[in-house]
Amino acid sequence: MPISSCSQTHEAPNGVKSSPAKMAVVPAALAALGAIIMIGSEIWLVAVSTIWALHGFLATNLTVDIILGIVLLPGAVWATWKTVVLAIEAERNPENWF
Repeated sequence: MPISSCSQTHEAPNGVKSSPAKMAVVPAALAALGAIIMIGSEIWLVAVSTIWALHGFLATNLTVDIILGIVLLPGAVWATWKTVVLAIEAERNPENWF
C-alpha cells in the first residue's frame, strides 16, 4: 500500500491530526541514514581492500592499481546507490513501523 493512500489519521498531543506517513519521518530518516553509513562503509572497505590486497599479493604497479580501481568503482557505486534506495524504501514502508 503506498504511503499516500493511508486513510488513518492520528491526533497529536497538541490536537493536530497527522497521518502515519508524517509521524515517523525523523526516526525513519535516522534509521535509514544509519543503515546507509554502515553498509556503504563496508562496500567501500571491500573495494579498497581488494585493490590493496591485490597490490600486495601480485606486487602490481600504480597503473594496474588504477585499472583495478576503474574496474571495481562502478560495482561499488552501484551497490552503494542500491543500499541508499533500499534503505529509504524500507524505512518509508508502513508495514515496517512499530
